Amino acid sequence: MKPSHPTTLILALIIDLLCGDPPNNLHPVAWMGTFIAKFQRFRPHNNPIREFSFGALLTVT
Repeated sequence: MKPSHPTTLILALIIDLLCGDPPNNLHPVAWMGTFIAKFQRFRPHNNPIREFSFGALLTVT
């Protein structure tokens, strides 16, 4: 069965409606947001190369 098959999409919708999203303490996207928020205070200012490097490091980690 292809991922774009209508039955697959309907089944995915039903599962999502029944289960919903996991709580924030179990959700990887929430973990990433918390990590980024905590490290924003270390963000370099007025140096484009350092700012870019910091953003790249956050993206990789």
